[in-house]
Amino acid sequence: MRNKLLGISIAILLSAGLLKAADKKFSDLTSLPQASWAAGDLFPITDISVNSVNQSKKTSVADFDARYFLAANYTTGTLSTTTGGVTIGTGTNALISNATIAAATGSQQGLLTSTDWTTFNNKLTSPMTTGGDLIYGGASGIATRLANGSSGQFLKSNGGTSAPSWANFSTSAPKVTYYSSGSGTHTFTGTPVMVEVIMVGGGGGGAGASTSRGAGGNGGNTTVGSSFLTANGGSGAGLDAAGGTGGSASKGTADGQAFTGGSGGGSSQVASNMGGTGGMNALGGSGGGGAGGASNAQAGATGTGAGGGGGGSTSGASGAGGGAGGYVHAYISGSVLSALSGSVSYAVGSAGSAGAGAFLGGAGGAGSVLFIEHY
Repeated sequence: MRNKLLGISIAILLSAGLLKAADKKFSDLTSLPQASWAAGDLFPITDISVNSVNQSKKTSVADFDARYFLAANYTTGTLSTTTGGVTIGTGTNALISNATIAAATGSQQGLLTSTDWTTFNNKLTSPMTTGGDLIYGGASGIATRLANGSSGQFLKSNGGTSAPSWANFSTSAPKVTYYSSGSGTHTFTGTPVMVEVIMVGGGGGGAGASTSRGAGGNGGNTTVGSSFLTANGGSGAGLDAAGGTGGSASKGTADGQAFTGGSGGGSSQVASNMGGTGGMNALGGSGGGGAGGASNAQAGATGTGAGGGGGGSTSGASGAGGGAGGYVHAYISGSVLSALSGSVSYAVGSAGSAGAGAFLGGAGGAGSVLFIEHY
């Protein structure tokens, strides 16, 4: 009943003009009468000035400025640009002074100036149009499109300022040429990227045994390009106890390896003894010595440059083995290959002769040259 009477009392006071909406707390209001507003008024605020009672009320712009901003009149600020940056200028009666944004430098963040924009803008226009495209420097360094190649291709440089291109890996089988004797000129079948050469000098002959025995002959030298690659022949076995020495080798300016051939086995001064074994190189094939009790020796294998074996004896000394020819495995490419101009001379070292005697020594194996052209 008391609440009902209170509501009736408030309604009477409002209708009599003794109680106004502005006298109520702002949180109690459900609407603001339109008639209570005039042009220039601001939204009701709570007055917290000295001697106030924290009332919610409307206020004017001038009153709002005077209470809260120190001054009532303001002018619009300015925006000016210079080569060094941008200045933001404030209007009359501002609370802050002018503020400047400096231009960016290599070590400082800042404003991107119109000069910077001209420098950076449109400096690289992408020429790419399709997935897999690449960009390369064309004429005068202009960005140029290189379309994607086919599956399995590789990107090939064409040297100098020429544009790169996609290329296929070579599937050509190597061209192999073998020379087991003689001399001449080897001409390449095309333009190889590399030429592999395997060569040996001729093997020295083994010495004979027993009566009227003789020394073995020296093997011949194998060469490619006159003195470019050299595999010298092995020495024939002499009549002393030591076997023949192996031939030396040189690969010149080519890549690869060069090895001296192996020496032949020595002889025995005891009757009825076997002859020395021939020396050998990486290709093997050495000739075996003759068996003790009257037996001729075996020759070195043809094309291996191995030394021949020494003859076996019945009475007196047996024969020593001959030395093997030198061995070269070279890889010729780049400028060294270009200098050959498509061909190169060669000569194959001959086999050293067998030593004479009641029981013969073995002849050395002839040398050889193997050309493998890679494309």
